[in-house]
Amino acid sequence: MLIVEETNHFASANVGHTPHARPWHDATVPEMKAFLGMLILMGILDLPRLEMYWQTKYRLIATSGISSIMSRVCFEQLFRFLHWANNANILPSTDPSRDKLFKVRKLLDLVLPKYETEYTLHASVTIDEAMIPFKGRLSFKQYIKNKPVKWGIKAFVLSDATNGYIYRLQVYTGKNIEASQPEVGLCSRVVLDLLVGLEDLGVDVYTDNYYTSPELYQELYKRGFNACGTVRTNRRDFPKELVHKRKLESKDGSMIIGPKVHSCPLSGLIRDLFIL
Repeated sequence: MLIVEETNHFASANVGHTPHARPWHDATVPEMKAFLGMLILMGILDLPRLEMYWQTKYRLIATSGISSIMSRVCFEQLFRFLHWANNANILPSTDPSRDKLFKVRKLLDLVLPKYETEYTLHASVTIDEAMIPFKGRLSFKQYIKNKPVKWGIKAFVLSDATNGYIYRLQVYTGKNIEASQPEVGLCSRVVLDLLVGLEDLGVDVYTDNYYTSPELYQELYKRGFNACGTVRTNRRDFPKELVHKRKLESKDGSMIIGPKVHSCPLSGLIRDLFIL
């Protein structure tokens, strides 16, 4: 098991470096599975401090289902040395080919394919950003003011529109440092990448105005996707006729932008916002 191997390797190289270091014994597969299960349960039974899961003084908030599985010292040691990669193999920060996700790359390669193989998508999918809460030091940490989680790691997510199940995701690690410029066409590239292999499933794609553009929707149509999303009129290459003269309007008040691409205003809802 990858996580057991790398955790034991990291612990053996770092344990005992302080005068009051806690004892360590190599983790086993059953212990690691129990540890991961406890983390999931702690996310459901949320308490203010970690040590409260092992307290016995107050029966009202006692969690014997956790404390009976593993001692607090054992849990904290596993949490402290938890690793998925060998730090000795990481490239220097000055190396342009360094993988910013190196420490979790093996984990992502194992887990993300399971998201797809263990689930069947419904007919509609959405593509949006999600924030993984994090306030520590990280070169690609993001701040997005209009998200419930404002500080963290941004991921582009393809999810099932029926229930929100995350089917695919890409972690955003920042602009291309080697080119010293933000990636050109990032939004369109993300959408097309996340949809690779779904062309024959007949899914409908929904996006917000961060991604939506006439060019992207034309490309999606060529690839066999129906798409719908909001778009702002100040978006680059947005048809001026729609903003000023409202020409080429169809009978239902929408405007034909190109083959199979129509737009209609959201009157009275949001200024200069349209559905494409």
